[in-house]
Parts: sequence; structure tokens; C-alpha cells
Amino acid sequence: MTRPPKPPVDLRPPLDYPEYPFHGLLRGSAARYPDKTALVDGERELTFGDLEERSNACARGLARLGVRKGDRVALLVPNSVEFEISFFGGSKAGAILTPLNPSYKEEEIRYQLEDSGAKVLIVHSSLAATAEKVRESLPGLAEIIITEGEAPPGCLEFGDWLAAEPPGPPEEPPIDQARDLVALPYSSGTTGRPKGVMLTHRNLVRNYHQFVHNHRLGAEDAGLNFLPLYHIYGTMIMGGLILAGAKQVLMRRFDVEGALELVQRHRLTLFHTVPPALLAIAHHPKTESYDLSSLRYIMSGAAPLPPEVRRLAQQKTGCLTFMGYGLTETSPVTHMNPLE
Repeated sequence: MTRPPKPPVDLRPPLDYPEYPFHGLLRGSAARYPDKTALVDGERELTFGDLEERSNACARGLARLGVRKGDRVALLVPNSVEFEISFFGGSKAGAILTPLNPSYKEEEIRYQLEDSGAKVLIVHSSLAATAEKVRESLPGLAEIIITEGEAPPGCLEFGDWLAAEPPGPPEEPPIDQARDLVALPYSSGTTGRPKGVMLTHRNLVRNYHQFVHNHRLGAEDAGLNFLPLYHIYGTMIMGGLILAGAKQVLMRRFDVEGALELVQRHRLTLFHTVPPALLAIAHHPKTESYDLSSLRYIMSGAAPLPPEVRRLAQQKTGCLTFMGYGLTETSPVTHMNPLE
């Protein structure tokens, strides 16, 4: 009797996936590491316990505004604690989160809000005037909540709105992980106007478990997230680091020296990037002056990584550099170079 061939040495065994909804990623880490830093946003820091409580308050606030399971909540904010509070809070309320690019112009904002059927818009104060103008032609947009600034008449201010709600666990609607949507990001693909990509709780939860397992992420890790949170790549880094119990340092706009300074200051172990940023790092004259010895790896995604850029970046940083591949429609990662 012939024996079956041995599996390749790098073959990973199947994973056992939890059946919890998206916000279970946070709830588990908040229970294990309530006092550990989860988010750094400039001078602001939140522990996992803080993020859990504030997203609880967000869920309660959304329910008080009439948001019910399946309603769309739009996020038009930069990388910030408000984005992550809103995303996890929206999940707890049973909402479907549809993030928008903060650089969108008025017509682009109107299109996505109308096409998605958004009921609530959470928007940065710098875009409040545009949001109010768009609202005039969108009768289904019932509420606008303003972050990081004063709210004009007829809108709510995010901090005050949260503070009015208790931080305890909200009443949550039942979630069918396999069928109920949690995210509706828009992707332009190759033709026509952007289209909403329907992602379930299971899509994101399972993909993030695969990401954490493949990259061997743990609570001892800390990562930079300058990738736009409205993009599926940035959302994956957000969810993966939350699941792992790792610290996430947010950056609103990438620049080489600012990013490398954050790596050095926070002793970051994970660096997720895109080819143009990696090329800028590889050619920057000061790259080698920063202490990047804490990094375990640099991962590039969202576009092909030329071999010469990978080689040069690895040489200049002294850190393992590799590429991943995925699609918005696949939640996103489907392929990854091994860490070995």
C-alpha cells in the first residue's frame, strides 16, 4: 500500500473560525487586554477597553437615531479614532458601513451616499459644508454627525453625541455571520462608476483570522497604519491588529520621514505599505539614519511590487520585504509570500 505524499513544509493546517460578528474582533481583545494601548492617533491614545466602551456608546447613539439592522452608515473621515469607533459601533448596531474617500468632490460624495442609501453620515468637520449641501438632494440622509470640530445647526457633534450614551454593552440585533453585510466599500474596478462591494461579517472575520495566522501577529506587535481606512487594505490592517491585540499607530498622510520616525519612536514591528511609498523610502537619503531594527517585516500591496524596488527597500531598511495580493471583493487578501 502506497502512502500519500507528505504535504509541503509550508502548508498551514486548516483554521477553526469563530462564528462571532465583526465587532467580536474587538470584544475578544478588549476582554484580554483592556488596559493595553490599541490606537495612537497623534497625541490621542485609546486602550482596547476605551475602544470597546466608545464603540458601545456609538452603537447606542446610532440606535437612538433610528438606525436598525441593515441600515447604511457612511463614514467620510480620515484615519482617526473616530473612524474605528464608528466602524465597530456600527457593527454592534447591525448597520452596514460604507466608507468614502475624504478627497472626494461634492458629486462623488452625493453619488455614493445616494447609491448606498446612507441614513447617517459621520463626516470630518473640514467637509461639513459639503455634506450639508449634498444633504439637500438626499431626503434619505436623516442625520449628519461632525468629527473634530463644531457642528453646524442641524448636525450633531461626535464627542458630545458619544458622551450622552452609557458605555455598557448595547442591545445588539441577531447577526447571521454568513449572510448579513457589515461593509459596503465602493470599488471602481475597470469600467463605469464605482460599485458597492457587499461584504459580510464572515468575509471580514475569516480573512482577518487568515491574515493574523499567516503573519503570526500577536499582542507584542505594533503596526503603522497610514493606508486609508476607507480602502479595504487599510480596513484589513485595522481589523487584523485589533484581532491580534496589537498596537495600531495611525497616520493621516504618508511622508517618508514622518513614517520612519513613528517606527523608531514606537518600536513598531509591522509596516504595511504600497509600492510608491516603498519606492520613496528606498530612495530617501535619510532612510538609513532611522533605527528600524524593531521591524519584523514590510508588506506591500494594492499594486505589483517590482523586484528591484523590493530588493532595494530590503537593502536600505534591513527588513524582510514581500508582497501580498487581494481584491476588495475578496475581503481582501488571497495570496501572500511566506515569512520564511
